Amino acid sequence: MTEAEILGKLNLGSSKAILNNTAGNPMSALLLKLTQDVIDDLRKAIAARDIDASRNLSQSIKPTKATYNGKAVSVGIEMAFYWKYVNYGVNGTLVNHGAPNWGEAAASGKSFNDSIIEWMSFRGITKGDFETLEDKASFIQMRIVQKGKKPRPFFEDVINDQLIKVLKKPIGKLLGKSIKINIISPWR
Repeated sequence: MTEAEILGKLNLGSSKAILNNTAGNPMSALLLKLTQDVIDDLRKAIAARDIDASRNLSQSIKPTKATYNGKAVSVGIEMAFYWKYVNYGVNGTLVNHGAPNWGEAAASGKSFNDSIIEWMSFRGITKGDFETLEDKASFIQMRIVQKGKKPRPFFEDVINDQLIKVLKKPIGKLLGKSIKINIISPWR
């Protein structure tokens, strides 16, 4: 659906109704449509960088409910906790990629080694010269600990100054005035 179609189908009502935080109000509908477009673009960026072997990361991306606190309308995007490791990278003990210090990883119920074995199966990686698949996974794990992982900034491919320009236009039309858009990345 194009911007014109979205705006054409909205029952604008009063400006108070536009900002009222109820299901299906015009601002929420527009924000959720625009957010879905951003989510689709994030999924395309992940696919373009070939960084989602299991598709778990791209499938985890979801919009949050649009909220209005009396001053600002907000909508967010949430995704699997490890997106930040992929996007910003991870420092190793021997190589610094300039990644933030993440601290402890969130508990996932899987060991790092088991996650690597699962990733290997999605990628079609075999044991090769190693005795077992577990041995190869242990080697890969050791290399990640030592060398870290380079950043693969799929988030910045989508969430950037150009996006702000694109988002301002339909929201400004809906409200009939200029707006300010703040994009907050929680991991920088």
